Amino acid sequence: MFYISTWRGLLTAGLCLIGASFVLAGFAYSSILVAAVGLACWIVCAHSVAVTFMRRLRQFAEKTEQATLESVLAIHDIETAISGLSKRLTGVEQASERAEKSFDALKSTVMTRVDKLENHAKRIDRSVNDGQKQQVKLKVDTVREFDAILQIRALLEPDGPTPYFGGWAMDSMSVLRIAGEILRRRPRLVVECGSGASSFWLSKALERTGGGRLLAFEHLREYQEDTVRFLAGHRLDHMADVLFVPLCRMMVGDEPYDWYDLSQVHLQPGSIDVLLVDGPPGSTGPLARYPALPMLHPFMAEGALVIVDDTIRKEEQEIVERWAAQYELKELGSFGERTMAFQFGAQKGALRLAELAEKAA
Repeated sequence: MFYISTWRGLLTAGLCLIGASFVLAGFAYSSILVAAVGLACWIVCAHSVAVTFMRRLRQFAEKTEQATLESVLAIHDIETAISGLSKRLTGVEQASERAEKSFDALKSTVMTRVDKLENHAKRIDRSVNDGQKQQVKLKVDTVREFDAILQIRALLEPDGPTPYFGGWAMDSMSVLRIAGEILRRRPRLVVECGSGASSFWLSKALERTGGGRLLAFEHLREYQEDTVRFLAGHRLDHMADVLFVPLCRMMVGDEPYDWYDLSQVHLQPGSIDVLLVDGPPGSTGPLARYPALPMLHPFMAEGALVIVDDTIRKEEQEIVERWAAQYELKELGSFGERTMAFQFGAQKGALRLAELAEKAA
């Protein structure tokens, strides 16, 4: 279109030159006509150029508007992208904080577990050391037990098989020490709370002294009959009376206990020279063996030997402490791994008996 307008302009300019030539040549009318035609052509050309310019201007305006709209949309997309990126960055920051907290928690958990593992390793080391010590102690105790059995058999010279040591039975070291005391003291009466293997060894020791007698209380009929048969089989029934004495509820001071019913047992005051407390079992009630001295102390001889088995247990230790607070007891030391011995005196016992009598009155 630009080229067409240009040719039109050249044509108009040519016609104007031709008209000017005619004027100079003296053709005035013709020059005017040619000039008019040229002017008309120029007007047409100018209109065409104006139209073309306006069309191009509109096209430019439309393109500019379209470009502006696209720019706005692009800016909106950029803003949306920036907003999304900002949210993602916020999410990343939050995730980073959570990760940091998780790491701290994990670190704390790991450190705690490491501490526990270290403590566990120390306990294992201690257990191993304790186990080694226990093995050494077990070996030493085994040797001592075996040596005590040999000494008992040499001291008492039993015929045939003898009761087993261990388990619920009294240990051999305690039996050896008690047998030695019986041979030394030559008691008239030995009272045993409970019965079993120890009854055999006590009877055998009394037999070796040439006198004295064992009186044993057993609250279970089956065990009483077994012990009687065993003693009879070893011709020791003349040395021991193993009585079936059921338990009954009684008050000792202000406390109830299930202990041996002595209503059918005949004892003389001051007749008991040795008292062995090895029953009833702890399963019959708390401090089950505590009534032994409160019930038997009127029948105890001055200076009598009191032997308590299972003193490794807390209840027996408490029983001994309560007795020591109420009666005159002199500790003679350990008679074995779990047996303690005391010498009985009557002073505190007599005072305690008087107090109980006064309360009863």
